[in-house]
Amino acid sequence: MMKCFALFACTASLIVVACAHTTPTLDGEQDDALLTAAPFLGEWTSDLNGSTLTLEPTGIFGVNTPARNNKAATSTVGRWAFDGAQLTMMDLTDSGECADLPGIYKSEVVRDTVRFELVNDECLARQTLMAWPWKRSAVVSKTK
Repeated sequence: MMKCFALFACTASLIVVACAHTTPTLDGEQDDALLTAAPFLGEWTSDLNGSTLTLEPTGIFGVNTPARNNKAATSTVGRWAFDGAQLTMMDLTDSGECADLPGIYKSEVVRDTVRFELVNDECLARQTLMAWPWKRSAVVSKTK
């Protein structure tokens, strides 16, 4: 009887692993369930300068900063990953001043506000932007 149970358990775990859908991430693949479960999916507006941050369930993010004080508007696109505890963001090459520099943050969502706590990021511009609270401005569908 034990041999049958062990064989069933092994077969079931292989089926689960084979059926899990993954998305390419910064350094490999990530289970899509972690992306769609991320509490900060959606569109957020920064208290700092009105920038918008959109985190899509596809693992893509965008930051749009409006023109302000003689500075032109800017847009950045990148990839993001979430391990259940930490958010990792990396601007795509040729997209913003932090291209290819990963930024790692912990997040806390309370009602309609998300705050990001710096873990490690060599990009000072992103550090400054992420240090401010973000207010939810739209919810992104959690389906792909």
